[in-house]
Amino acid sequence: MTGKKDSRPLTRTHPHGAPALRSAWILFASILLVLAHPAAPAAREPSPFLLDHALEAVALTRPDLSIRSDLLDSPHASLLFQQWMHAPLLSPNEGKDLAVRLLSLAERPPQWVEALPGLTGDEPPPLVSTFPSRTWAVPEDLAPPVREAVQCVLNGMQEARSLLKEAFRDLSPDERALLAEHLYPEALGTGGDGASLERLLADDQVRDALAAASAVDRSHILQAGRIVVQAAWLAADSLLRHRDKALASAPTTFRTPLGLVRIGGPGDDVHDDSAILVIDPGGSDTYKGRVASGEDGTCGVVIDLAGDDTYLGEDLTQCVPMHGVGMLLDFQGNDLYKASNGAQGMGVFGFGLLWDAEGDDLYRGRRFVQAASCWGYGGLIDLHGSDTYVCDSQGQASAWLPGSAALCDRCGDDRYVAGRNAMDRREPDMHQSFAQGFAMGLRNQCAGGTALLADGAGNDLYQGQYF
Repeated sequence: MTGKKDSRPLTRTHPHGAPALRSAWILFASILLVLAHPAAPAAREPSPFLLDHALEAVALTRPDLSIRSDLLDSPHASLLFQQWMHAPLLSPNEGKDLAVRLLSLAERPPQWVEALPGLTGDEPPPLVSTFPSRTWAVPEDLAPPVREAVQCVLNGMQEARSLLKEAFRDLSPDERALLAEHLYPEALGTGGDGASLERLLADDQVRDALAAASAVDRSHILQAGRIVVQAAWLAADSLLRHRDKALASAPTTFRTPLGLVRIGGPGDDVHDDSAILVIDPGGSDTYKGRVASGEDGTCGVVIDLAGDDTYLGEDLTQCVPMHGVGMLLDFQGNDLYKASNGAQGMGVFGFGLLWDAEGDDLYRGRRFVQAASCWGYGGLIDLHGSDTYVCDSQGQASAWLPGSAALCDRCGDDRYVAGRNAMDRREPDMHQSFAQGFAMGLRNQCAGGTALLADGAGNDLYQGQYF
């Protein structure tokens, strides 16, 4: 699939796809690619004349388009999924409204995250801080705005860790091991191999893992993500308002009870994956390894204020928490984000968000990248610039099982390329994409989630193959 977007708003909705049903029962609240301009008016329902006459020509009426309720018996189906399966004609306009809302909030990550439950049809719970803040021991020679930023983020991390622990409170160690073995994306495979899917569907341990996952409190995961995003945003705001003072701090690394903290300087620094928090005020920096990614109840944050930065990693990096929270804020520069599997805003029983303010950026990854999720929340926001997104498959807004994934690009002439190097066994000359607004579940066992790709403006190119 290759296409150019013109100046008119375009909405495409895929409630399910017949080819995909040959290999898996696709259950999701939406597989939605929305190219919406905020100022564009939208009709509230399809034209009665065109739609009703088209249905009449094939001996159908509007109620015939709904999905039978007895086919949707899944304890994990979201409210939005159920509503759209009952009344699928609502999905194009409601999906467009949701896309426009997320695009309008993209400049303010805390508010964007607050609107994220709209992907499941839920209202966000109130953000209530229950963990007392503390004063952390930091080097005395840190500039005051840097010291305040560190205190703010560490307090947010500590509260988020408490919430993440609470989210898994009802699971035993054996049940947690089941989740990692059977429900993490690599265990699920691509979904295109019919034989592997049949094995999954027949595996009793997969059923046990799904039952155990029912005890995970996703609302606590979302709350943990909201708290870290808010703390990182407040810290970044203070650093930007006092950037001259922030630049005056010498590069330093110090240890806290939560982990290592690294402060960069105005030059070109190299940061690795050993720090839970990196703050860099300027320079064209290089980030290596697993950055801005928490695991096993921890958090990782990167705040980079300026520079043409390079983010290099293999698997599980650049805002990919596995039962954790990961947040990356990059405010300026033409940046390169390069990784392998699981990267660039993916949440696996966790919350991951990558936010880039400006520059012509390149995002390159393999599978489960660029806003992806599995039983968690994954997001990627890019505000300005002509950007390029490249993945093999399962990316650019892709949700697996009950997950929520959103990629929002505000403007620019962007390129979305998916389906490279992921051969489909049914046709040797074709590749799998599972991308650009794709969601999937397990047949008769677990509903899928919601994936949304929203691009606000620009002359864009979209390229993909199967799904």
